[in-house]
Amino acid sequence: MKRVLMTSGFFRPHRGGTERYIEELSDFLSCDFAITILSTDTEGVVPQEHAGTVEVIRLPAASLFAGTYPFMLPTPSFFFLMKKVLEKRYDVVVTHTRFFQTTFLGYLISIVRGIPLLHVEHGAAHITFENKAIELVAHTLDHICSFFLLRRAKKVGAVSHASSEFLRHIGARGDIECIPNFVDTRIFSGKGKSERLTVTYVGRLVERKGVSDLLAIWPEVKEKYDARLLIVGEGEARERLESLTSRDVFFLGEKDASGVARVLASSDLFVNSSLSEGLPSTVLEACACGLPVVATDVGGTGDVIGREWLFAPRDRDALLRKILLLLGDEGMRREVGKRNRETVIKEFCLEVVAQEFRRFIGT
Repeated sequence: MKRVLMTSGFFRPHRGGTERYIEELSDFLSCDFAITILSTDTEGVVPQEHAGTVEVIRLPAASLFAGTYPFMLPTPSFFFLMKKVLEKRYDVVVTHTRFFQTTFLGYLISIVRGIPLLHVEHGAAHITFENKAIELVAHTLDHICSFFLLRRAKKVGAVSHASSEFLRHIGARGDIECIPNFVDTRIFSGKGKSERLTVTYVGRLVERKGVSDLLAIWPEVKEKYDARLLIVGEGEARERLESLTSRDVFFLGEKDASGVARVLASSDLFVNSSLSEGLPSTVLEACACGLPVVATDVGGTGDVIGREWLFAPRDRDALLRKILLLLGDEGMRREVGKRNRETVIKEFCLEVVAQEFRRFIGT
């Protein structure tokens, strides 16, 4: 059985699309590979555990940039855990997302151990900052670190066409394999009956997710329809977003996969207003439940839903028009949702992507 060291910037209990991708895929493939996940601990949880047959090692870290970046801390625990990592033998290292320190550790381990490095990119753009001087430095470092990472990588994969194009921008050469994000259609299995018109957002409550744009146009939606807006997720921006809330807006907090599936099953429309994405898992989950989706034209979202339902980030007028159009036509909602579910089952279900990942790693 091939032994795989897989890196992840964050990991459970931190919940994000990339973390779910790594956890669910590792669990699904654990019968074929012996997998160890190397991640960080910013929340004081167990530093080492087994999640089923998958080993998880969390290095101590502080949370920076409003909880979006884990910065590893050189404590005695860090060196103790790294010693344990280096004592193990691996056949391949798989890194996820270029800019995390755990990715750099994976890069170094592949060199020290003389084993292949494979990289999967989940991003589709550089990180942005309000301070343009910091942004320039960050983008320069991004290019430099990516240069060495991608030159070392035996294989490179991307979760979307947009991520693939971004990899070219930061220096990738040769073939780039598509290993898209996925959804477990056993959990996200279809739409139920909603009590009233319901629009739903699922995701982290941080500035770059653009939830404030959705809240800004909600009063105009209420002028035309007796609808409610459900917001699922947690994050540093929650308090500020709640201060922007108007009528019939409900913050439901963070939910596990089955809880999200229940909310989506009772919804009529899903909205993703994010300013940047790779291939958002929440869009795939909504599509798997047979929902129409209105989303920003970022990352790989256009690989999943029809382009007529995309809008430019921060374009509140376009967001409002598309929401009103779908809320006003039940037949259109049903037809668009049906097409979305068919696309996900054919191209983005867990079983299909797992087979692609097996080929990527090599059995």
